[in-house]
Amino acid sequence: VTGLKHYHLRPGCAFYPRAHFDRLAARLPEGIDVIVGFGEIDCREGLLVAVEKARHASLKDAIEATVAHYVRTLVRLCRKK
Repeated sequence: VTGLKHYHLRPGCAFYPRAHFDRLAARLPEGIDVIVGFGEIDCREGLLVAVEKARHASLKDAIEATVAHYVRTLVRLCRKK
């Protein structure tokens, strides 16, 4: 999903990349294997900016928050299928 960042996956987010992600995920057939590639945009442009804007205390905290969003999303998807 083009433009998807970790904060789009937080509960309650309705921004279009999240809506697009949810629509695509809902259409996945049951029992298939899926490979996901999350975080490229976050690594390239989001993490350091978030630390500079004091959204996270450190780069380590920003990385941990990003990974947590992605893991929660994958767990949620696996439970639905």
